[in-house]
Amino acid sequence: MDVYPDNDVSAYSGAPRPAWKRLLADIEGGTIDAIVCWHVDRLTRSPRELEDVIDLADRRGVEPATVTGEIDLATPTGRLIARMLGTAARHEAEHKAERQKRQRRQSAEAGKVSGGGMRPYGYAEDRITVIDEEAEVIREAARRMLAGESLSSVCRDFRTREITTPAGGYWTPTTLRRLPASARISGRREHTPRSADDDGLAEEVRADEEQLEELAQAWAAREISRKEWMAARAPIDARLEKSRAQLARMSRTSPLLSFIGTAEEMLSRWEAMNVSQQRAIIASAVRTVTAGPACCKFTARREDSVSR
Repeated sequence: MDVYPDNDVSAYSGAPRPAWKRLLADIEGGTIDAIVCWHVDRLTRSPRELEDVIDLADRRGVEPATVTGEIDLATPTGRLIARMLGTAARHEAEHKAERQKRQRRQSAEAGKVSGGGMRPYGYAEDRITVIDEEAEVIREAARRMLAGESLSSVCRDFRTREITTPAGGYWTPTTLRRLPASARISGRREHTPRSADDDGLAEEVRADEEQLEELAQAWAAREISRKEWMAARAPIDARLEKSRAQLARMSRTSPLLSFIGTAEEMLSRWEAMNVSQQRAIIASAVRTVTAGPACCKFTARREDSVSR
């Protein structure tokens, strides 16, 4: 007997479920002949996962059971009930996510302080009281960056002086870059709606792109060797490719909604986009590109003249 917990994993975000994947692998391997869970919506988080369980139950003879009552996946009626329960659970998860999204937007429009997570640098836990020492660090960083000093140089100096982030870690060029660009350091409330589908992937893509840019700057300034630069960017490139592919699978048309307009408007928006945003637009508009060998036909009209 074994326990397969997937704690703190949203039912709607689509985030990976390691324990769920391990359970499916063990069922496929024939090491499990029965599954016990609290309720069917605790076992599967989507109708697609429920179909996986039904398929495995057919092929491997696994018998699922719940504390609230047994589910007989061997009969059409039992499968119907399981599918109805799974669909209802999915609807409730989506409805709850929509309510939370509206609530966050309303709080932002009302200027209320956002809660949760680590406190922002420069503010106390109430996110209103300014910490003078940290505020001076922000002003110093802004002055040095405006004077042309590199982010890497400022971060190294902060590390030497033991100036850390609210989490207790050292500053990196990526985190330091976002600090002076944040609206909250000027006392404003910032709200960036995020689709529940991407689960922060877009932010991860932007962070990885910034890291690649910082690596290029460090190499150009001869702070790192070419070998170090290539070794450092390899895992970032691989991670970027995977994240971009996931974003493309999640939605291929949504980027166009805010892009479509007149020719002048679309050209202006295109020029203001970064590489990742431009890639999303192309992926939304183009499904496949087929490249074939060039075919040229020549016809001889005169011995000294050949025209295509």
